[in-house]
Amino acid sequence: MALNFPTSPTPGQTYTLGSRTWTFDGTAWNLTSSKVGYTGSAGGGGGYTGSAGYTGSAGGGGAITISTTAPVAPANGDLWWNSEEGQLKIYYNDGNTSQWVDASVSAIGYTGSIGIGYTGSIGYNSSVAGYTGSKGDLGYTGSIGYNSSVAGYTGSKGDQGVTGYYGSAFGYTSSVGDGSNTSYTITHGINTSYIWTTVKELSTGYFVYPDIKYVASNQVVVEFETAPTTNQYQIYVLGYTQ
Repeated sequence: MALNFPTSPTPGQTYTLGSRTWTFDGTAWNLTSSKVGYTGSAGGGGGYTGSAGYTGSAGGGGAITISTTAPVAPANGDLWWNSEEGQLKIYYNDGNTSQWVDASVSAIGYTGSIGIGYTGSIGYNSSVAGYTGSKGDLGYTGSIGYNSSVAGYTGSKGDQGVTGYYGSAFGYTSSVGDGSNTSYTITHGINTSYIWTTVKELSTGYFVYPDIKYVASNQVVVEFETAPTTNQYQIYVLGYTQ
């Protein structure tokens, strides 16, 4: 049967289980017991009654302590339940020294599995170059003309063509880039819809091809994928008016 001591005992209080009794001394429960001596057999009917049997000596007591700290001045064989560790210990003398030793080994608790977090997918990289179309078929090569030393026939003079309009060409240039913006509105003042716009990187001299929108006769909008550094690009606007 399991021991089930009272939870809030008072000094001098006793607890009995079977033929054993414990007494609480204010700190621990101490086992107290006595052995009743042998009782002689009863005499025959009407016969002689035997003398009282010999009373045995009192048996030894072993203290049991339930606490988080070791009992003070223990005796050999005392038990101590370390309620903080959940471990039963016995005070043992090995012939040379006395010490508390574990009376039983506690089972090792279950070790939880290691959780592995979900790894997110790789995000889209917008700086990757777009798809390059396949190369077109090679054009047809014409046959070689006949080589003759005789001068060919000179055709008649054709009609005079239509006289074209006189026009004027105008240019505008501007540096762009501030390290934060990706869109720049260029006001060129040429006032025409016949506009050609090119963009060159100043440090390398290479032409680049951002998105260019013609929003008005005097304005174009240049949009980059990433913000250019300070004055990274030069914008050239060429316009033609009649």
